[in-house]
Amino acid sequence: YVGEEAFQTGIQRYFNKFQFSHPKPSDLQAAFETDKNLDWFFDELLHTNDVLDYKLKANRNGKLLIANRSNLAFPFTIDLLNEKDSIIHTQWVEGFLGEKEIDFSTVSGTSEATIFARPVYVETNRANNSISIGKNGKPSVEIVTPFTHKLKEGFGNINQKQLFATPLVGYNGYDGFQLGGLLTNSSILEKLFEFQILPLYAFDTEDITGLAEIRANFYPTTNSAIRKIEPYNRAKHFHFLNNRYELDYFQNQLGVTLHFAHQGDQPNSIDKQLDANWVLNRVEQYPNLSLPEPQSGEYENEQFLNLEYTRSNLRKINPNEAKVTVQANEEFLRLSGEYNYRYDFAKQGEYAKLRFFGGGIFSSNEAPFQANFSAIGRSGKNDYDFSNLYFYRGDESSFLNQAWTEADGGLKAMENYAFASDYYGDKMAAINAEVTLPVGLPIGKFLAFSDVALFTKTLGLEESESSVLYDAGISYQFTDLVKIYYPVLLSDEFKPSTDIEEFGFQDKLVISFQFNPLDIKQRLRSKMR
Repeated sequence: YVGEEAFQTGIQRYFNKFQFSHPKPSDLQAAFETDKNLDWFFDELLHTNDVLDYKLKANRNGKLLIANRSNLAFPFTIDLLNEKDSIIHTQWVEGFLGEKEIDFSTVSGTSEATIFARPVYVETNRANNSISIGKNGKPSVEIVTPFTHKLKEGFGNINQKQLFATPLVGYNGYDGFQLGGLLTNSSILEKLFEFQILPLYAFDTEDITGLAEIRANFYPTTNSAIRKIEPYNRAKHFHFLNNRYELDYFQNQLGVTLHFAHQGDQPNSIDKQLDANWVLNRVEQYPNLSLPEPQSGEYENEQFLNLEYTRSNLRKINPNEAKVTVQANEEFLRLSGEYNYRYDFAKQGEYAKLRFFGGGIFSSNEAPFQANFSAIGRSGKNDYDFSNLYFYRGDESSFLNQAWTEADGGLKAMENYAFASDYYGDKMAAINAEVTLPVGLPIGKFLAFSDVALFTKTLGLEESESSVLYDAGISYQFTDLVKIYYPVLLSDEFKPSTDIEEFGFQDKLVISFQFNPLDIKQRLRSKMR
């Protein structure tokens, strides 16, 4: 800002006057302040957590209209670039609040004007720092596909508005093979407003399916207990099977996530957030078989209110996470808590994990019995609120129907192992443990696991009855998203009329496949912290 010559003169003046002494910050400021006031730097920039956001709003016949969308009046540069993206002119502009016009009409050959072509400050939104000029200017939005060279840039360009598009395929047991695409305005780099649209055409149901999300990322401009505010809206539409009838569901989830600021000497690895959302499921109902020609097509609305507070310590060694969840429906209130801890051994990649779970539900007779806590976690068959994505949601015989989500009791067993009355309860506590096995593999790793769930059974009973279920076995973890479990030891309750001992190896496998295309960017951003 002061220029190379003035900086060298000022730093030499500072050294000559204060060598072998104890200067104060004001002495450094005085050494540089000759003809420019630097209060904005020493008194404001160095002592604020507020964010800066200058925006290039318009080009008016050689005059740039610039808006300051923050409360900070810091100086900045206007850089003019030619068609080869080379800087041909740089001009410092004194800080201001509100709006201001800058005249650059005397500079020829300009294709683009940019605030801070060479970044100096952290800005909340650099995508509004550039504007095209003239007929040969850059397009306002750049299209990026897997077939363009821009894909090599990887994380995207924060200085340019971009639209990413790629083909996409999908599959589930009812919609069959699905073909479509992904359209989004953001990559790994976060934008102020982000959207993802994943429309698919399902060949088996001849219908449009898919997912969509719109999300905003707001950072309060003043010191606040809240570091970040993320309002969002998600939607999805797929089909499922109910007693041989092909039905469909629409889900809309409207919510907000609050990220809380660090307090005192709290390490940056700690993340505290509160997520609140309202879910509306519009579910096609099973047809009335009493009619002469039963037809589906009637829809019923199901609403859920969810509140979840999470405190995570994302440190590299021994990370842990505590979570409290509340879910309310007009027929029930569901409360639960969960704590996860990973202990890392001295050898890299080897660890032990512990999960503790506890919860209780208060429900009416009209509440779906699947809303009770399930000792064996969740699968497509008992995903009562359609919160996850599954290949199948029924009793179909398929390896893909053994997809499972760790929840509630977390035992690694499928629903066809036991009767529902043996593993549902209105109160539940569980401990889940796993440890890596010293078996070297080029990809993935083997683990041993064991689970115990204690709960009170109420389904089909006049009085509650205490019960304990357990399992143990081995698992193979391909990635954090894909795990395969094989239970070796199971409680006697997992021996229904069809004896589990008669199950084949493949029938006993449980697959944890936690993949939602809408979550990919959030997962990657979390790992890059």
